[in-house]
Amino acid sequence: MLIKIPACLALCLSLFFSASAQVVRFPDPAFKQALLGKADTDHDGEIDATEAKKVTKMYLEDTPFTSMEGIKAFSNLEEFGTYKNKIDQVDLSGMTSLKRLYLIGGDIRSINLKGCVNLEHLYLTGNKLKEVDFASFKKLTALALNYNQLTKAEISNFPALKEVSLQENQLSDCRISGCPRLVKLELQKNKLSGKLDLTGFPELEYFDASYNQLASVDIRGLAKLKSFSCLYCALRTINVSGAQSLADIIW
Repeated sequence: MLIKIPACLALCLSLFFSASAQVVRFPDPAFKQALLGKADTDHDGEIDATEAKKVTKMYLEDTPFTSMEGIKAFSNLEEFGTYKNKIDQVDLSGMTSLKRLYLIGGDIRSINLKGCVNLEHLYLTGNKLKEVDFASFKKLTALALNYNQLTKAEISNFPALKEVSLQENQLSDCRISGCPRLVKLELQKNKLSGKLDLTGFPELEYFDASYNQLASVDIRGLAKLKSFSCLYCALRTINVSGAQSLADIIW
């Protein structure tokens, strides 16, 4: 028995299946090649939209790609990391599923993370960034922007933030406030001077600002502070009253 399918219905079905299997375009062949092993589940040498949406975690290590165009097809990606690539610009705007991002050891000079409001871990270590806009990522628990070219940083009102790594930049202005759960703060090898007040971080356990020009650091009352280092700074005296857990102090 033959069943006739109306032409309009046949067209709709054709369009539906065509869209569901739409091939994602990756202009950089090196980037595409790296992705094939992560998402090409039918082994046809292409990644379609359906395959891309199934991926929630992905790492690309030591891959010499120069463009990540096409990455937004992975709209359900929650954890993404790259290591040692040659990319100059990154655009991950609108990737709202991202929670953990690790772009390490590249040549990144600019990054667009607009709309990535669910980020919890942001690691951009070892790039060439001069500024990063992370002010709206209020779910952050760990922030690492070390080994870049930042000259200033303002970190305010991050209620969940526990770890901050900003060492080996060119920071002359660093303002941190409203981070009551901060446990670890690294500021080594910058250009910080003047006074630094840490008394607003009652959970702080580890602090290092060695190789700066700081003249004063206030750690009074930090009962949980275990390690303090301001080696090769301009400190002359330090008041440790109330810092009863302090086991290592170098200055």
